[in-house]
Amino acid sequence: MKKYNNRMRGLPHGMNAAGRKAVSLTSVFILLAFVFLFTTAYYAAVPLICFAVLLAVSAASGFLPGRRLEYTVESEGRSEKEKPLVFFVTVKNSGVLPVFSVSITVVLRNKFTEEERRERIITTVGPRAKKTVKMMTEEKHCGCVEASIEEAYISDPLGIFGRKRTSTACGSTDILPSERAAAADSRIFSSFNSESFKYSKCRKGNDPGEIQGIRDYRIGDSPKTIHWKLSGKMDDIMVRELGYPVENDILLIFDNAQSEGAETSDKKMSVFVSVALELLRRGIPHSMGWYDRDENYFFIMDVNTEEQVWNVISRILRSAVKNDNVSAIARFIDNTEEYQRDYSQYIYVSDDNRDIERLMEYGKVSTLGTEEIS
Repeated sequence: MKKYNNRMRGLPHGMNAAGRKAVSLTSVFILLAFVFLFTTAYYAAVPLICFAVLLAVSAASGFLPGRRLEYTVESEGRSEKEKPLVFFVTVKNSGVLPVFSVSITVVLRNKFTEEERRERIITTVGPRAKKTVKMMTEEKHCGCVEASIEEAYISDPLGIFGRKRTSTACGSTDILPSERAAAADSRIFSSFNSESFKYSKCRKGNDPGEIQGIRDYRIGDSPKTIHWKLSGKMDDIMVRELGYPVENDILLIFDNAQSEGAETSDKKMSVFVSVALELLRRGIPHSMGWYDRDENYFFIMDVNTEEQVWNVISRILRSAVKNDNVSAIARFIDNTEEYQRDYSQYIYVSDDNRDIERLMEYGKVSTLGTEEIS
């Protein structure tokens, strides 16, 4: 798994820092003990006593509080690449003692590109109180970024005494891909048209390209469906019953079975979403397909609106792009036998040509790679 920016910025490095503090405190204690032993004046014990009290208070504030802490991680919602990515880490203290210092290690993992890094935040929480810390970062590549708490280190204000706690708190947000122009758009889109769909013979829809019948106007009918010429002849308002498309024959397939790094995966997703949106803008509904590693299933979703496209993209971003011995085409053919005759045209977004001949047995195949974007 690839990692980047793995250093925890601007903070002591764990037990090494604690060890250095322990050595320093031990040295101070020995020095004060020598002063007390070799000085006859009674007030020589005052520094030693104060130091001992300080250690006792630090130990108490490091070990006693924090037994009833709860953590949550939330995000602001979808974001874009190289824009501020915001997570809110909330610590709730149900105990009666204040927590003077809690150092929280947050793991940020891009599930799509498998990039990972760690951030650390430090805060305090009063008794029976709640504290929310805003954590801001940036992401260079699209994906589903998951923020999870790896550990929390509760300590005294000096960081001398403390203990670690684990948590399962986790939150995530989507970093959406950028839309780019496909260099081969004329080659790809010229073979598609909105007249290639089948329509239901019994279900009415909203497609003006197919008229199912004529009937009297009913309250709630759209004015766009009124047949004005016929209404004039019939001396009554007549409306057209529009067709409902039950099938399109275009399947757009995303390849997540080959990885050449986070940058390439990001570009590939940009091509994928750009083609999907361009098809809709040309009035061509279609289907989008991808292999979900967590579910071990090849999903196919029909899309008719841009919102549906982005919802599909959000699901794909949760599945990692990685080198696989089995191609995305093979996943489609082997896992979705019931769909293989539903499509006659395929757009394959990939730099991998494995099993393309197998897909050609089911219909026309057009390919788009990362080199074909501007």
